[in-house]
Amino acid sequence: MNDMNNYNKIKIRYVLSSVLILLFGGLIYIVFRRDTYLHTILPQTVNHTLEQLRKATESNCVISFMKYYLVDYLWGLALSLSLFSAVDFRKKSSVAAVCAVSAIWGMLFELSQLFSLFKGTFDFADILMYIFAALTAALINNFSLKRMV
Repeated sequence: MNDMNNYNKIKIRYVLSSVLILLFGGLIYIVFRRDTYLHTILPQTVNHTLEQLRKATESNCVISFMKYYLVDYLWGLALSLSLFSAVDFRKKSSVAAVCAVSAIWGMLFELSQLFSLFKGTFDFADILMYIFAALTAALINNFSLKRMV
């Protein structure tokens, strides 16, 4: 019974982690990106303040990394962890499937940008971010399993 209790706690942690990661990624989008859907629902005074912050941080390489690459990593990590919450993450085949689905999803999304199916810019580095995110989720899962035993 204790193993099942730990198993369910880990699943809940994966879901909560995914939500927090998505919120953090969304915050990066709102603060450092321009003209996203999220900006259409914000008051104009907030958008004006955010624009001043963007102008002040435009040339910062850390901010550039966050807004162009970290967000893709975060989306991929959230996807992988949420998929782990939906499968039996104790099985190696499930871990491999989650990693493959997350990486392939990221590749398909980037390719859809290359062929103008979605708004955005294709970037091979973004594909690497999705792959790194899937591998990070697998490492997190491995660590969780070791703690469960």
